[in-house]
Amino acid sequence: MTLIFLAAALVLAAAALFTVSPTLFLPPAILLEPPFAQLLALRAETAVVLLVLAAVMLCLRMLCRNRIRKLIVALAAAILFLCSGFQFSVLLKRGMSAVEKISSSASSHSLGQIVFLTYNTKGGATPPARLAEIIAENGVNVAVLPETSAADGRRLLKLLAERNLRFQYFDTHTDRWTPAFASTVLLISPQLGRYVPYRSVFSGAKEARVSLVGARPLSAAGPKIVGVHPVSPIVGRTDVWKKGISGVYAMCGKDSNLIIGGDFNSTFDHQRIVGARCADAAREAGIGGLGSWPSSVPNLLASPIDRIIHTQTKYRGYEGKFVRRGDSDHYGMIISLRIKK
Repeated sequence: MTLIFLAAALVLAAAALFTVSPTLFLPPAILLEPPFAQLLALRAETAVVLLVLAAVMLCLRMLCRNRIRKLIVALAAAILFLCSGFQFSVLLKRGMSAVEKISSSASSHSLGQIVFLTYNTKGGATPPARLAEIIAENGVNVAVLPETSAADGRRLLKLLAERNLRFQYFDTHTDRWTPAFASTVLLISPQLGRYVPYRSVFSGAKEARVSLVGARPLSAAGPKIVGVHPVSPIVGRTDVWKKGISGVYAMCGKDSNLIIGGDFNSTFDHQRIVGARCADAAREAGIGGLGSWPSSVPNLLASPIDRIIHTQTKYRGYEGKFVRRGDSDHYGMIISLRIKK
């Protein structure tokens, strides 16, 4: 029986240590395969599970009469507690300081500040009228809206115009017979200058099934802006997902002034495994430890797969918040990016 206790404790301890540094146990190629790819997106849940298991082990220790078993269980509980604490410390370091209201800088109506919204609307579950409210209330001047049909995007454009808010409109040219999850809409305020379509940033997007829409400024001052939505890493299309996120993150190395937003179906931890050096605006803004999916749980327990990243050279995330309107299974995320001083 003691050997069984020892084996069980070793398995739990090894699993806990794996969550702390998976790359010490497995090569990157394996970590991007199920079930590890999914587990990487669940850092908060992992922390909670480890904490619960540690508490269970302590309760089990109280029931043990054998000294050796007590010691084994206590050591396992200690490792579980430490690993859980590590996970929570990572979340704290990445930030949990969401603001109630996005503030405006003195240059908020120029390229000095970009208030960026990304919101997966789940095919209109968060309808255009609610999106118009969010954009107007928060001074948003760039919006990336995955899973939003062109029809809803045009309707939103009209609702914003009724509020005297003008936006330049771009979409993925997804036809009306295709499900909305394949469509992404991009809105850019004329405050940032005049923009035109930009499609050369990721030439393999179609093969990787990445819903992608981009725009570039006619002047050299503004950033290129791209909205993305790779497929999710479900069994059967993991290879497509890996190709998609690799291509998305590789864009950071192709341009010196680029901002990418959307539903990445991956997190900062996946980005590190891919080896990309994109700056995470959520971490810079102090909300990187909070997540956006699913919206049925608090942000602390949600996975941070809705992201805004950039090429580090010009902008920095300043502050951020989450919003929820309608019935989408995602939270919307708003981040204020400001020019570095």
